Formats: sequence, C-alpha cells, structure tokens
Amino acid sequence: MSLNSMCYFNQRFLRYLFTCFLEVSLTKTAIITVSSTLTRLNKPLEWNDSLLDPNSDLYRDYSTQICDLLLRSTHSTYIKGIINVTCTVAGFSRGSVIGKIVLVIDYSSTSENFSSTEVTVDTVRNAVVEYIAEIVANGSDQIYFGTSSGLTIESECM
Repeated sequence: MSLNSMCYFNQRFLRYLFTCFLEVSLTKTAIITVSSTLTRLNKPLEWNDSLLDPNSDLYRDYSTQICDLLLRSTHSTYIKGIINVTCTVAGFSRGSVIGKIVLVIDYSSTSENFSSTEVTVDTVRNAVVEYIAEIVANGSDQIYFGTSSGLTIESECM
C-alpha cells in the first residue's frame, strides 16, 4: 500500500468516524423501563400462568393495552411533540400481575410543539401518572399501572 492510498484510507476512515460520532451525538434517545402492578377499576389484576407465554391471547391483550396506555401518555399533552416512541413488553411476573415495559423514546425528531429539551424519568413519570389519573377519573375499564403500589420508572441509558 502506497503512502497516497494510506492517506486516502485514513481520510475516509476519519470521515466515517466523524460521521458516526455526529450521528450518535445528534440522536437523542431515552430508554425508559416502567413497571408496577397492573390494575383495572382500582383493583389489581389476578395472576394467570398464560402470562408466561408471549403467544397467549391474555399476554397479547395485556401487552396491547398497557403499551397503548404508555404510548398515549407519552403523546399526550404532558409531553408534546414526540414523534417516535416504541413500546416493548419485557414480561409479566407474579405479585398480582406486575408488568415490565420498555419505552424507547427518540426525541431527535420532534414536532414544533415539543415541550421539553430532553425526556427524563420525571417527565415520563409525570405524563404516565397524569394520564392514569384521567383514566381513573373517567371510570375507564382499561388496564393501567397502579400508582399507589409503587410505580417504578427508570432510565436504562440516555
């Protein structure tokens, strides 16, 4: 390899590194884990062994309902302008029914209505708690996280 081709390779490699660094530093992503006892109409849900099987109807139903709740709360008036949020159920465990859900919130691309400079655990907690309060006040039979039993919201990495 000649000196010229090595220089060219190094320039390409440095450009690649700079581009990758720029993409990583411009991407704003929050990975938030939410877990608590699942509740409906102010009563904890009862455990069912089919919640151990991600292919069961009950698992899919609870997953859909709880992700719907979290997606609605992150798109609510409490956190305005977030465009890309994904919700994944990490599983259910005994203790009535404890749901563990992972939200990946990409706020590098937001609408002009974005209400915050960054998404934090407190931002998500406030949005979820306020949205659940609305559900309870409206008497909805939707599944939600029991906030009185210890709603855990943690940042996996930011």
